[in-house]
Amino acid sequence: MKWYRKLYIGETAKKNKYHIITGMKRNHPPANSYYITLALNGTDLLDIYAGKDMCWKYFRKTEIWVIGIANGYNEAVELACQILTELYMETGSFHIKRFILEGNK
Repeated sequence: MKWYRKLYIGETAKKNKYHIITGMKRNHPPANSYYITLALNGTDLLDIYAGKDMCWKYFRKTEIWVIGIANGYNEAVELACQILTELYMETGSFHIKRFILEGNK
């Protein structure tokens, strides 16, 4: 699991960001935490996972990029929309993987 250097954080998640991040790194994410990642299937742009799902061995063994954290599913969807809107406004395209990897240097 890799973390985006310029991590996007939902409004209500801001006050608990360190708890959300360290909880995931210790494999005990807080309840109602959601993580926005680059899509693993190669065709979608983003995936949204509940913290409890991110504890599966599959995610520990997979190179997955966490680019945003949110408190609640609705906030995660809003944050994903914000990320894609900013991406399009800045680049004029939806090449998110390239944008994230270049921004993480």
